[in-house]
Amino acid sequence: MNSKFIFGSILLALTASNSFAADNTNDSHTYIIGHWNYPANSVNPINVVSDGEDVELFINDISNGFGRHESKHLFTFDNVIFQPGTLTAVSYDSQGKEVGRHSLVTSGIPAQIKLTLLDPSKTDPSENSEAAVIQCEVTDFYGKRCLNDNRTVIFEIEEPSDWVNVSSNENKVRVKQIQLHKGENRIAVKKPSNSGDIKVTAKASGLADSYITVPK
Repeated sequence: MNSKFIFGSILLALTASNSFAADNTNDSHTYIIGHWNYPANSVNPINVVSDGEDVELFINDISNGFGRHESKHLFTFDNVIFQPGTLTAVSYDSQGKEVGRHSLVTSGIPAQIKLTLLDPSKTDPSENSEAAVIQCEVTDFYGKRCLNDNRTVIFEIEEPSDWVNVSSNENKVRVKQIQLHKGENRIAVKKPSNSGDIKVTAKASGLADSYITVPK
């Protein structure tokens, strides 16, 4: 079987439930599974998928050693102590030459609520076309999602409108608050018909209010 197909299959299977920050760097087929946002001094295993022969892990440019070769494309680093900053996996070929790297960067202090209007047909093809899906994130000053932030966000929504929490864990009609999961969650708002646009405002303790307009 083609090795690229095997690599791609492993990557999809292992990353299905994980999030990657938008500004992570990746120069070749080397990926760190998950994120680099944990409580201080947390100890976790780190998994890296790579088509290299060996993979070395660096925390803030200091080597954390080479990973255990679990399978053809999977490398595991046991008992990695979290330190805020940059986590980098560097892959090498059989001659010790670098062939790729991938970095994850710790997000900063939660600074803002970010609301994004999504295309419902791309998020869930079964979603009612009359519904507008809004992604809610807590991000740092630079727009990086704060993956440790699981706070409650309260929404104010102009009437008349129906809405529903479209979290993967719950589905509550007309509930005006949601719990974030890894810094993110989504709601669906029924688009206005005869009325004008609808303004949706998100509020959370310690952060400035944020709003977005749902067009009819």
